Amino acid sequence: MMEPLCFYDTDPEMRSFLYYPQTRQLWRVDFEHVGVFPISFASFGLYASNSRDIRDMAKRINFPRTGNLNGMDIAAARILIFSGNSLGT
Repeated sequence: MMEPLCFYDTDPEMRSFLYYPQTRQLWRVDFEHVGVFPISFASFGLYASNSRDIRDMAKRINFPRTGNLNGMDIAAARILIFSGNSLGT
């Protein structure tokens, strides 16, 4: 079964969002690094972020936490180990 796709920011930073706590609305204001990905990629990017603010935002908007985050964390670590500094360049 194919995983649902979602609109996702591949480089989430708090400066790219406006959040209104009274209404729990989140607005995206910067679309430089966005795409459509399986929901597990977005879940991993939000919940495994180095930014505590991004992790907290994922919780505040109740973004689904997928069950494969540990596996994705292992895969991401291996990619970084074997790619050195050249990944994405």
